[in-house]
Amino acid sequence: MSIRMSPAFFYLDFVVYPALILGSLVLAFRGATVSGALLSVAMILFGYAVWTLVEYGLHRIVLHHVPGLAAMHKAHHDAPKALIGTPTLISLMAFAGLAWWPAVELAGLRIASAGMAGLLTGYLSYTLAHHATHNLSMGTSRWATTLKRHHALHHYRDGESNFGVTTRIWDRLFGTLKQ
Repeated sequence: MSIRMSPAFFYLDFVVYPALILGSLVLAFRGATVSGALLSVAMILFGYAVWTLVEYGLHRIVLHHVPGLAAMHKAHHDAPKALIGTPTLISLMAFAGLAWWPAVELAGLRIASAGMAGLLTGYLSYTLAHHATHNLSMGTSRWATTLKRHHALHHYRDGESNFGVTTRIWDRLFGTLKQ
């Protein structure tokens, strides 16, 4: 779901999600043994990797093909510099209901917290990268300019390729990478 927002609501993710990531890290590592800390690190990496696949799937399937949501996402394609995004409250409810609560029930607080730290870091990375690709100069970083070009091709070529924002891995794997 994406809607046009005021700057205060648009940039709220950049305040809320770092705090949630920090809280998740505290819960993941507080009182952990060495093996527990290593497991937490593995779960953080797993959560981040899961986010990249979720990001790709949400963008390719939900935002481009689900009626209603696709129409809202089209507003972003029509005005890519506009402050259009998912309201923080909606993304928080989705993370809590679809990831946090089930993970705590299945794996316990420490493991769920580590996985959430990775998942939320992935989401924050996506939000930052997406905003930067549309609104900021990417400087001389090869990685950043490659991602900016990758996303620009999605917007200005056909809208049916280059769905990844933070990585091109899934576009490559699923055959949607266009260069």
